[in-house]
Amino acid sequence: MDASYAGILVNDVLFSQLPTGQTGYEAVQFYVQAGQADGLIPIFFRMQDVQWTTMQVHAYVPESGGFVRRWLPIPAVIHNRAIYGDRRSNRELSRWSECGIAVFNGRNRYSKLLIHRLLMEQPALRPHLPVTLPASPTSIRSLMRSFSSLIIKPSQSSIGRGIMKLERAGGGWSLTYPDTLRVSNRRWRTVRFRTGLPLVLLRRIASMPYVVQQRLPLATAEGRPFDMRVSVQRGGDGCWGVSGIVAKVAAPHLYVTNVALGGQVRRLPELLAEACPHLNGEAVIAGMRDFALRVAEQLSARLPHMADLGLDIGLSTDGFPLFIECNGKDQRYSFKEADMLEEWQATYAKPMAYAAFLLRQAGKMPPAAAVHDGAASPLAAPPRPEPTATIHAAVVEAHAPVALPDAATAMPEPTNAQPASVVRQAAHTQMADAGFEAAPKVDAPTGSPSAAPPAIGELLPAVEAQSETADATRREALMNEQAIAEHIANEWNSDSPPLSQLASIPFAASDEQSN
Repeated sequence: MDASYAGILVNDVLFSQLPTGQTGYEAVQFYVQAGQADGLIPIFFRMQDVQWTTMQVHAYVPESGGFVRRWLPIPAVIHNRAIYGDRRSNRELSRWSECGIAVFNGRNRYSKLLIHRLLMEQPALRPHLPVTLPASPTSIRSLMRSFSSLIIKPSQSSIGRGIMKLERAGGGWSLTYPDTLRVSNRRWRTVRFRTGLPLVLLRRIASMPYVVQQRLPLATAEGRPFDMRVSVQRGGDGCWGVSGIVAKVAAPHLYVTNVALGGQVRRLPELLAEACPHLNGEAVIAGMRDFALRVAEQLSARLPHMADLGLDIGLSTDGFPLFIECNGKDQRYSFKEADMLEEWQATYAKPMAYAAFLLRQAGKMPPAAAVHDGAASPLAAPPRPEPTATIHAAVVEAHAPVALPDAATAMPEPTNAQPASVVRQAAHTQMADAGFEAAPKVDAPTGSPSAAPPAIGELLPAVEAQSETADATRREALMNEQAIAEHIANEWNSDSPPLSQLASIPFAASDEQSN
């Protein structure tokens, strides 16, 4: 049988590395191997390589064990592995979808605040979420009254960049922060204070959007907190599945687990046996998988064309899953570092299988049982599956909202320390204090809410409302946010300078280097 093309949209750096075969953390050979099993040929290109006048793309195609660049028809299905943060690029990707091209994971970077709000819509997920607010002097002060330890991090950043820790120390507070926002940063500083917030903190939250969160009570291994990276992807049946789970243990004296910042990767069953022998490891891992799938289903029901996520999920000492953040572009190398070859390969095979699924749904490929009836030659130039409305319809069907279980079928809450109850009650108390009833009180995950969950509405320009009702919902949500901010501002007499004056203020001279 003839093979079909599956497009892999990549960034400039990876594109330049393809001729040499030295592609860093992105193991492109796994795409090629998976494509052979699914009757697909992966081709790699950037957004600027697409030529609309001829409906072709100047892409790298696997050939004779390497990659050569050729003009090829634009593939009907594309997996986005690049990050585009500008509106122009996002509009271009939307244009591709409008032309009938199936682009999954087209938008792969969302603000942490948006992800938090979308998950809060589902009552069954609320007990797993930390209290989260947009970071400002008012919101930070507000959470300092409720919690002894906070995390403050950029809303759009990744790989652990820019994460700060604020915690109570003696009769005052201490702020620990990275010396720079670069991934290569290996120096942290600590400044202690009693009254006014440190200038370095004020300057940073004024320079870009940050969120402030309750610091989660994570389980530890030899005194070092750990969490899990869970790869959740759609596969050959179009459904979400877990491709792998790998544990990440923070470097000594640090509060972040990111591998790029010195975190150590471990196989989860081994780590649980050593660090949490009181837990049933198999039950914990099963609960982690179930929770990750619930998160993926909830997010994909609200955000279009999601198919490949890397979720960071923590664990309480009771074995209760705690949501940390969602990564729309999972870099996957943690599985390699943990010597988990099967899971590492699966993170590449699943997107290729999903691409084949979309083509089969649109009638552009034979049924799955017939895919492997012959070996396709990577040198051949297969006929292009034309982008059509049929392909687009298949994508819409595959990404239709999923009916999630309600609070009555939520995961059981731990019976000992019950950190979930503390998290949930703090969130409700905080909202009630601000006069905002966005999240109805739930007495336990197995109970029923006293009111219907809030209609948050579409909260990013990329997820635009399609009706006047949705527009009104979004405006109401934004007005409620403003009401919260105004309420907190009215009850707090700030002793910090206005943000407009912070640009000329140097970092605090009394900063102490963190051990």
